[in-house]
Amino acid sequence: MELSPEERHKIYLEEKARIEVRQQIEDENKAGNSRVGPLALADADYEQPAKRRAAENAETPAPVKITDSKQLARNRGLAALLLFVVVFGCFAAYCSSNPSSLPEPATSVPNVASIPASQAPTAPTDLSSDSANETAPPPAPPPGFQLREVSQSWDRESSYCILNGEVKNIGNEPLSSVEAVVVWADKDGNVIKTTDDLIDYNPIMPGQTSPFKVLETDNPLIAKEKTSFQIMGGSEISTDYSSVGRP
Repeated sequence: MELSPEERHKIYLEEKARIEVRQQIEDENKAGNSRVGPLALADADYEQPAKRRAAENAETPAPVKITDSKQLARNRGLAALLLFVVVFGCFAAYCSSNPSSLPEPATSVPNVASIPASQAPTAPTDLSSDSANETAPPPAPPPGFQLREVSQSWDRESSYCILNGEVKNIGNEPLSSVEAVVVWADKDGNVIKTTDDLIDYNPIMPGQTSPFKVLETDNPLIAKEKTSFQIMGGSEISTDYSSVGRP
């Protein structure tokens, strides 16, 4: 057992006192004192360790008995389980010896006519019309359109008028070499310039949406534009502009 600093200091003082007593006895022997002899030295050497052992035994606490809480909890659980088994066995034995005491299942069928109208079951609501309205596709464009302009916007940047947009092929055939044609005009609608450029996808397939971009050198008089689509070097393509607010 490791000693604390206080205990080690106490032992040191005892050893120091024992050495001083031994030295005193030896000095008295040298001086010719007949009362002290070798036997006294032996008694001094024995007395000090015996006192030290008695002090250590007095400071050592008695062992404390610790109750095992887990064992107590386990015993209680086993006792509860045993009690449950006994009670359940008694109940099962009673039921087997007295079958008439068990409740009988109900076999009567309620009269439908006696059920109040407020409690009568109602037919399920037909939600097919609502779901059809929620999932219905957008109305198809008028017949004859081949393209639909989905979006467009233009702005001035680095001495250029730049128009960006998207166009969708709503027809049944692929279209090749489709050009976006932009007419730039002043605030009164007077034409200033006309610019055209191919859309990004060539060909544009049915159901496909292609971006497009048209650039033109800026003119301070340009205030608005009008976009159309045509086959390069050919005729204009019928286009639905309702998505961008044009007739």
